[in-house]
Amino acid sequence: MPGDLISVVASFDIKLSDFGITNSMIPNRVSDKIQITANLVGSKIN
Repeated sequence: MPGDLISVVASFDIKLSDFGITNSMIPNRVSDKIQITANLVGSKIN
């Protein structure tokens, strides 16, 4: 890509129960803790 580039990669865990999300339909099949991964790329075109 032309121009200046920046790339940011972030990975973190969240607990669904912290946001009031529960799994009463199929308990013990979906973890309360999930991992979020984001990969952001930006460019500045001169």
